[in-house]
Amino acid sequence: MRAEKEHWRIRPLREEDAELLLGWLTDPRLLEFYEGRDAAATPEWIRRHFYEEEEPGLERNILEYQETPIGYMQCYPADPEEYGYEGDEETVYAMDQWIAPEYWNQGHGRNLVGLALNTLVGERGAQVILLDPHEDNPRAIRCYERCGFRKVKRLPAHEWHEGRYVDCLLMAYHPNLFSREIDGWASWAQVFQDLPAFRPLMDRILNREGMSPPGAYDLLTPGTNAVFRAGDRVLKIFAPPESGLDTRRDEETERRLLQTWQGIIPVPKLLGWGNIMDRYDFCYLILEYVRGEEAGQEILSWERSRKQAFVKELKDVLRRIHHPDPSLWETDYIQRALESPRIRRLPSPLREDFVNRQKAAAERGGGASRVLVHGDLTGENVMVREDGSLCILDWADALPAAETYEWPPLVFELFRCDPELVGFFCEEDPQRFIVKLVDALTLHDFGADILLEWQEREDLVIDSLEELEEWLKKECLYD
Repeated sequence: MRAEKEHWRIRPLREEDAELLLGWLTDPRLLEFYEGRDAAATPEWIRRHFYEEEEPGLERNILEYQETPIGYMQCYPADPEEYGYEGDEETVYAMDQWIAPEYWNQGHGRNLVGLALNTLVGERGAQVILLDPHEDNPRAIRCYERCGFRKVKRLPAHEWHEGRYVDCLLMAYHPNLFSREIDGWASWAQVFQDLPAFRPLMDRILNREGMSPPGAYDLLTPGTNAVFRAGDRVLKIFAPPESGLDTRRDEETERRLLQTWQGIIPVPKLLGWGNIMDRYDFCYLILEYVRGEEAGQEILSWERSRKQAFVKELKDVLRRIHHPDPSLWETDYIQRALESPRIRRLPSPLREDFVNRQKAAAERGGGASRVLVHGDLTGENVMVREDGSLCILDWADALPAAETYEWPPLVFELFRCDPELVGFFCEEDPQRFIVKLVDALTLHDFGADILLEWQEREDLVIDSLEELEEWLKKECLYD
């Protein structure tokens, strides 16, 4: 087996690993639960047991953390009757593993078992995976439960160990918790807000992360991915590849930035992350639930001084964010805008005007310095906490771009073109600001959608961006 995630890796057993195995299997702390303290290994036994004895389908592997070997794992197609398992699945695997004692209680077992499960389900087609730990090994049992295994039954006098037969537990991992069919965007759009469909999957994710599932889940403001509240946590499950979307970059971007910005700018705490191979391969993030109100529902009704304080705090956050970040994915946001299929939603002649302005803006803005931008500062993604402070949510669309890329969702969707809010935000000639804002709208990935939603909200129909500029100058600039 070959599998890797972040710092953890599973790789096949090698000849030079014999000395490692000998060291581990002469450690009484490990032998207490594996082979027995009366059965310390010898070089000859290691050679015979791990290198010479052949079993059909058996895979022997070394577990590594940061390229350092920390344990052993073997997996193989299993005979359900040998384990007393009564399920009707056809593809059944079993696993045995250990972590070296000096690496216990550090989370390695959960990460490596989860990595193996994803591989067995995704590459081997396992329908159920079995384990039979000693009943008196609570550390291992807790680890397996957090990975999604469930106790099936007690196996009395199941294994000979240290001169007697000991009781074991039969535990099983069933990957098929998510029952809905996903085949393209249309099917994902129908299911990603289906809370009952996701509940079994969310229960397993929280259990594997050592978190108790809540009595009830709540659906949160939908976007592209499935987002649910689980008590004082938020569980964000990214669309799998079968949806037609490639969300791996989104998940990695959001996770890395949340880790980077903790304690520096106001973002939710990242409590857990990973991927779980069920019927589909789902990536997920677990975040703190931010108590407060979405800014888009609050700020328009505030008095002038409070609006000014809000914009001041938001601009301070943006100044800390807007710096080059070479670790981000390289994204040609201008070319992406020029090729965006969303533009086709615009009615003619507005579509033609939008494309022409877009090309001109691309020529003018192509040389602008690129910094990290959030890219989606809408009324739903800026929260006002209960103490009045801000919290910025949903970093999946962050990318390197010109600072002005931040403006369209911020002005049209967060500020709702409120002249006081826009006036406090604007730091240059207001007329010039409006021109740059419309340029940025044409170069934003969601620019066409933002424009259409603005027209619907204002109950207006415009035929050109010149009309849009005139409206903004008249209604959006504070006199």
